[in-house]
Amino acid sequence: MRNIIKSMRSRYFIAVLVMGVLVTLAAAAMQYLLQQKQEDAELINRAGMQRMLAQKIALHVNQIVFYKKEQKLTQILFTELDKSVRVFSANHQMILGEKEGEYVFLSEALMTLYFDAPANLNKRSLDFLALYDSKTFNAEVAIKMANEAQVLLFYQQQAVQLFEQGANRKVALTRLFEFVFWVSAIVVLWLEVVFIFKPMEKKVRDTIDSLELQKQETQHALTMKTHFLARASHELRTPLQAILGFLNLYRQDGAQSQLTQVEVSAKQLVNQLNAIQEFSRWEQGDIQVSVVPDDLTQTLMQAISPHEYEAQRKKIALETEFSFSTSLVIACDHEHLAWIIGQLVDNAIKFTEQGSVLIEVYLDETQTYLQIAVKDTGCGFSGVSPLSSNMTETHFQGLQLGLVRCKWLLDAMGGDIEFEKGLSSGTVVRVKTPIYLVQSRREQHCQLRPLTGLLVEDNPLNAKIIKKVLETFSITVKHVEHGLAAVDDLSTHHYDVIFMDLNMPVMDGFQAIEYIRQTLGLSEPIIVVTANSEPVELNRAKALGADVTILKPLRKESVRTALEHVGLIQ
Repeated sequence: MRNIIKSMRSRYFIAVLVMGVLVTLAAAAMQYLLQQKQEDAELINRAGMQRMLAQKIALHVNQIVFYKKEQKLTQILFTELDKSVRVFSANHQMILGEKEGEYVFLSEALMTLYFDAPANLNKRSLDFLALYDSKTFNAEVAIKMANEAQVLLFYQQQAVQLFEQGANRKVALTRLFEFVFWVSAIVVLWLEVVFIFKPMEKKVRDTIDSLELQKQETQHALTMKTHFLARASHELRTPLQAILGFLNLYRQDGAQSQLTQVEVSAKQLVNQLNAIQEFSRWEQGDIQVSVVPDDLTQTLMQAISPHEYEAQRKKIALETEFSFSTSLVIACDHEHLAWIIGQLVDNAIKFTEQGSVLIEVYLDETQTYLQIAVKDTGCGFSGVSPLSSNMTETHFQGLQLGLVRCKWLLDAMGGDIEFEKGLSSGTVVRVKTPIYLVQSRREQHCQLRPLTGLLVEDNPLNAKIIKKVLETFSITVKHVEHGLAAVDDLSTHHYDVIFMDLNMPVMDGFQAIEYIRQTLGLSEPIIVVTANSEPVELNRAKALGADVTILKPLRKESVRTALEHVGLIQ
């Protein structure tokens, strides 16, 4: 907004400056033309006076000759004659005024009239004055002056006409200038409208439109977040319901399989929490894809098992068809894949009142893509696709955010999603995502050598669980509760690997990592174990010297991947 105000101020200043310059130039030109017009009026007036003065001088000379015997009257006539001669001479000198060797007021026609035959008005005027200067006033001189006065009258009349013609031309020039100024002002105003005010108006309008669009996007984002939170509440309740249900069954029957279902549902709950954390980044297309090897069957059951309880409650058959070995290990983004399948299965069960939901999973012929089909016998959907803008009264109306997020994830993973209407009823959702096969863990026969590790964790319960997981990798673990205790211990003891939490009292993980690398100068691998999934924080830890990060809750596969990354197991 400050930029638009600055731009408007600049454009307005330019517009005012241009108009100011134009008005100033016009005013200066008008002053000049008015001065010329005033000089022309003075010239015409004096040229006209010359006609009268020539007649008056001749008349005075004639009267002097006639009243020569009356001395008192003659003296009066001489006074008037001298006055008329002086004015005549002054007017003549003014009309023939020069500047830098050129006549100021004479045009070419006037130059011809004043200096060329037959008029030779300058010489005639001087000769006329010479008759007066002779001071010989008799009948012959009076007659001669009377005759010269008539000739002067004729040519001075022509001079007045020429002066009037020059003045008229200047008047016409003034009118032309006024018209040009008017046109110029109109043109300048038009140019200002086109190149200054119109762009300024467009910029203001575009800014307002942009602000309005941002407002709409913000409102849309708030609406989506509201829907997302409502949806997240449902998605969190699904695995929680499964956990509580199977725990109740375990209390009654004590079956180990029921605890397995609790574990699977807990993992599903973790995936939902991760999805909530990542939603803001997903919305902006910032999706971190983590391709790791893991058991495909385990990933699928992690996504499907939490929905078995709801399917049983609705008396819907939840069926699976896996066309691969149950021990198949593939590399892909297992967490996001489980989340997508869970969304589709949850959606299918929700809109299926009777019949079944079938999940088919198989590899394509090249074994480079995983194909998944979720088929239900529900109400189906109308329109081209549930992802279209018209989502009212469709099969997927209850998952308006979930499907969009599925599409975001699959785009980031290089996969695709398609929707088909069932043969008689229901919907078929087909998912395709790239994978590559990995040798089964059972076939790898990993040989683990004994290792020593320092666990820096402030929560005793978390420390106990992490310690148990690490011991499965033949790691002898020593636990300390904060970073200060860790650096004190590392000053006197050596460990093969350090497992570091980030958020701790006394000295946090960031300070501890920096101290270990910079002050102690140790190069032992540091594996960050944290619930903080913010990229800024994780990148900060890596910049300080951490080697790899594992997110809580700890999974055995994640620990294995981290240990392989730092070269402690193969």
